[in-house]
Amino acid sequence: STAAAAAASSSSSSTAAAAAVSAAWCGADHAEAARGTARLAQLGLWPKLRQYQQEGVRRALAMGGRCMLADEMGLGKSLQALCVVAALDAWPCVAVVPAVTRRGWAEEAELHLGGVLTPSDVHIVYDQFDALEESRPQPKLLIISPKMATKLEPQLLRREWRGAILDEAHTLRTSSTKEDPPQIQALLRLLRHGSATKALLLLTGTPAVTKVFDMFNQVDLLRPGLLGSSRVDFRNKCFDAV
Repeated sequence: STAAAAAASSSSSSTAAAAAVSAAWCGADHAEAARGTARLAQLGLWPKLRQYQQEGVRRALAMGGRCMLADEMGLGKSLQALCVVAALDAWPCVAVVPAVTRRGWAEEAELHLGGVLTPSDVHIVYDQFDALEESRPQPKLLIISPKMATKLEPQLLRREWRGAILDEAHTLRTSSTKEDPPQIQALLRLLRHGSATKALLLLTGTPAVTKVFDMFNQVDLLRPGLLGSSRVDFRNKCFDAV
């Protein structure tokens, strides 16, 4: 019957989606990686990447665009992240970066993604006067500092973001107490905003500042539940019993 066929089709689609998610968790979504690298080639971005950057982008795409880039400083993590977003067409994208690097991120996007982003597509938030009021059009790339993202959280949450980048992601260091500081809580809400987020890139050269426990927030953003249902669960299972 038509209903049975529809149900079978829906079940097949759900199975395929679940398989894709499972493959991404294992970094084995090679179909997504192939589509993404082909798109970057069409956009003229692929040749701009060094070989190790290409490998990083390909791996990120095979992980569904949700991963941590933990290369050392100066190796081009920002370009890799922007390329992953471009490969997945995950615009609009919010990039939360240190205040002193906001202009540098904009220049990086302008230099390398000129064929993808126009100057009017990139919006830098320096203070509250640059806020995204309802009358402002949605930029493809919003660049904002953690402090301003916290202050303007309500405005940011009213928008839909298909991509998100957090530079210096170790600033999400998991607190050993029951609650994280307000700024970290605000950033976690923003980065978790919208189940349709297509790309989530965390950038840091030092994922664990002092101990592995520091990384719980970062890992839980990328792979919810992987380390446990909560930081307390993670600590009890992996640390207190040792």
